[in-house]
Amino acid sequence: MPRKNEGLLLELSLLPWWVSAAIAAVAFVGIVYVFPSMSIESPLWAFAVPLQSKASYFGVPVAMILLLPAVVSLTERARKKRLLDRQRNLESIRDLPWRRFEELVAEAFRRDGFTVIENTGAGADGGVDIRMRKGGESYLVQCKNWRKQRIGVTTVREMFGVLAAESARGVFIVCSGTFTAEAIRFAKGQPIDLVDGDRLMRWIVRVRRDGPDRGTRGTRNYRQRGTPAGEAREFEQHAVDSVHLDAPSCPRCGGNLVVRTARKGKHAGRRFWGCETFPECRFVQDHPVSTT
Repeated sequence: MPRKNEGLLLELSLLPWWVSAAIAAVAFVGIVYVFPSMSIESPLWAFAVPLQSKASYFGVPVAMILLLPAVVSLTERARKKRLLDRQRNLESIRDLPWRRFEELVAEAFRRDGFTVIENTGAGADGGVDIRMRKGGESYLVQCKNWRKQRIGVTTVREMFGVLAAESARGVFIVCSGTFTAEAIRFAKGQPIDLVDGDRLMRWIVRVRRDGPDRGTRGTRNYRQRGTPAGEAREFEQHAVDSVHLDAPSCPRCGGNLVVRTARKGKHAGRRFWGCETFPECRFVQDHPVSTT
C-alpha cells in the first residue's frame, strides 16, 4: 500500500539530513545564480522577468526553509540512537509504547545496514510498520510489542500475503514476546523471519556494541539452530553475530553469554560463561564443561 502524501517538509524530515541539505543548496544556487541569468522569451513566463532582479532576496529564506527538515532529521536520529542505547533488558523494551517500540526496531535495522522508511501514519500501513531496502532488495517488518499474548499463525499468514502482494524479498515479524508453535511451523521454509523477545534483546546488544558506523562488519561465523528464517538469511547472519541461538542470556543485562577460558590464576584452563558485553557487564557463570 503506498504511503500517504504528508507534505514535502515532513517527507524530507524522514530522510537522512544530507538530503535536505543538498536540496537546499541546489535551490539556493538555482534561485540566486541560475534564475537571474536565464533568458525568458516565452510569453507564458513573462511575469517572471521582474522577479529576476530580486531573486537574490529569496535564495536565503527558501534555503533556510528547506534546511528545517535536516535539523528535524538530525534531532530525531539522535533521539532514536539514545532510545536503543538505553535498553538494558527485555523488560525495558516491553514497557515501551508501541510507537517507541517500532522506532527501536527501525533503529536496530538501520544500524545493521538497512535503509529504513518508518510508517508515520496512525496505524500500520497494510500490516507493515517498517519498509526497508538492502542490497537492492525490499523487506517488510511488522512489530508487535505484546507482553503476554503470543503471536499466532494468523499474523504470520497475513504478512505472507502482504509479502506476495508487494513482491518483497522477505518479511520480519518482531515481537517482545513469543510465537506459537503453529506460527513457527508456518514460517519455516518461507522468507519470513520471526524475531521473538530473546532474539530481539540479543540483537540490540550486538548492534549497540558494534555501533552505528560499523554496520555488519563486526559479524563472524555462527551456527544456526532451528531458526525459521527461510530465504531471508542475511538478517539472521547479521543479527545473531557469533552467538549461538541456544546460548543462555545474561540475567544482568540481557545480552548473550559466551564461552570463555580462564588464562591466569588458580582457575586457569577452566571454561565459564561470560557476558559478551564485557567489560560493560562482568557477569560470569560456571560452564557445564569446566575443563578444556
